[in-house]
Amino acid sequence: MDFLHFGIKTIDVQHQKFYTLLNELRLYNTNRDDNLAIINIIDELKAYAVYHFELEKRIMTKSRFPRIEAHLQQHNIFVQKVDEFKLAYNYQSAALSDQMINFLQKWFMVHIPTWDKDYVDFIKNKKELNSNDE
Repeated sequence: MDFLHFGIKTIDVQHQKFYTLLNELRLYNTNRDDNLAIINIIDELKAYAVYHFELEKRIMTKSRFPRIEAHLQQHNIFVQKVDEFKLAYNYQSAALSDQMINFLQKWFMVHIPTWDKDYVDFIKNKKELNSNDE
């Protein structure tokens, strides 16, 4: 998926891992026969998100990205939603499981190509400006 790739290898690999977890979640959710597997994927998704978001925060802080607070708020919403979905999933609500999948799909279709692209473009433009000044 092209929208997952920005030319920063570490970030690109991590985005691909997120997408893989989403696909696993979709697969298990469709069958709805392995609750433990779904809970494990949700836990892995949250842990990976926290790890990935911390890396993005360090990159944005180091580059002095001006819209960092809004971006970090998006990350907080993601983690909060994953926590809510895990709790809801524990009550085995099929409707809430579908909502979780829809939220995650929208996240990938909106957050990465919009919010992440914003800070990546900023960093790339900043590097170009610095290299032109030399």
